[in-house]
Amino acid sequence: MKLTNDFFVMAGFAARAGALISGFSVVEKTLQKGKLRLVILDAGISENTMGKMMQACGKRGIPCIVVDPIGEMGHRTGRPGAKVFGVTQNVFAARLKQIITESAKSTEV
Repeated sequence: MKLTNDFFVMAGFAARAGALISGFSVVEKTLQKGKLRLVILDAGISENTMGKMMQACGKRGIPCIVVDPIGEMGHRTGRPGAKVFGVTQNVFAARLKQIITESAKSTEV
């Protein structure tokens, strides 16, 4: 999903607040502990990694989104090269989901 600048700004705020983690294994372990509220995947990850993470999120009822353009999420959050992200705080997860919903509505019109 191609997202607006607002999404990446909010993700940057989450990163600075310590509410955004990155890296497949870190996100996976935190997900297993039940401490994630949202998972964000870069569109550039492999199909295998995407499938594993989406399956794990589906099992636990955690929303999982794929963002475009490739590499933008890592760049905007100060973690270039990272492809898998997790949001640990409800406030940031709710706002990011709201921005996604608003973005989807604006592209429908």
